Amino acid sequence: MRGARYLALILILNSPLLAHADIFQVWAAGKMDYTSGTGDIYKNFDEPFGGGVEGGLELLGIDLWGEALIKGNEQYLFTVNAGFDLTFGQEVRFMVGLYTGPMFFMFPQQEAQLLTIPNDVANQLDAYQAGLSQQIEDGYNKEAAVLEAQYGRFATGWNLARLRLNLEFELIPKYLYLGADGMLGYHYIISGEDVAAGVKDQAISKVIADHQELQMKEAEPLVNELRGVVGAEEVNKDALDGMNWNVGFFLKLEI
Repeated sequence: MRGARYLALILILNSPLLAHADIFQVWAAGKMDYTSGTGDIYKNFDEPFGGGVEGGLELLGIDLWGEALIKGNEQYLFTVNAGFDLTFGQEVRFMVGLYTGPMFFMFPQQEAQLLTIPNDVANQLDAYQAGLSQQIEDGYNKEAAVLEAQYGRFATGWNLARLRLNLEFELIPKYLYLGADGMLGYHYIISGEDVAAGVKDQAISKVIADHQELQMKEAEPLVNELRGVVGAEEVNKDALDGMNWNVGFFLKLEI
């Protein structure tokens, strides 16, 4: 019985096919990725391909790593990931990992889109109160338009689950690896445009609250038309989830 235990221990320690995890490890990598996903936010990138860096550490089997990718002129994608992985092999390694964590998008600064209310809508507003359409334009252009330009640059989200598969080839034993990877994530993302639409919705609601004549039932079609002109709408929470994926290759240094 004791001999069988020793034999099992020797097989475990010497088998390159079994999964293993280091007690402590640090790595950094340069990478090229093709990145895409569902939703409009990924369509804002000039190119799906982009280069960047990745780095992280593993402690007692728990991974914490991040990546930064350049997707075009002043277009960036950042992620932070926490989870665990299993690695098989030595000279040729296969890794499967599962993670969760935030994601951030950044785009070029947008110019403020000033509001000009169409004449037919303006005439109906001014019928309720002289100069009301100009008041709405001035108030919107002073605050909401500027906020829209600022918020439009950014988006943030969270990968609820992100699956990663790696295939790595050892170039310098235990230090340098050339690899390819693929990742698939299920996310929630709220864009700056979503936030801006909510800001505009609040701005219109404030206008209505300040003018009793617009709170009357017969004014409801006009108010809805004004919301459409401005692009004001509440954030649709049911449209925030989706999938993202990326594939690429990297050169990784481990310590």
